[in-house]
Amino acid sequence: MSNLLIELIKTFVGVLRKKLTPDVVKEIIDATFDTIEGKIKRSKTQWDDRLILPILEGLRAGLNIPDDDEPTSPG
Repeated sequence: MSNLLIELIKTFVGVLRKKLTPDVVKEIIDATFDTIEGKIKRSKTQWDDRLILPILEGLRAGLNIPDDDEPTSPG
């Protein structure tokens, strides 16, 4: 039984590796950042706006994951 489980896990990991292309990973990170940013913007505190949002902005720039929810300027 444990051999079957090991083979299932190996198969699952193999399929997952093929599905996790760089674009899919970027989409997952973008969606995660969008969720975090939304919660921060809706919160009543301001410390997180001043601390966390700039960190996320820097991560987006460093990872080349633009915030597609906001309009971008041409050029």
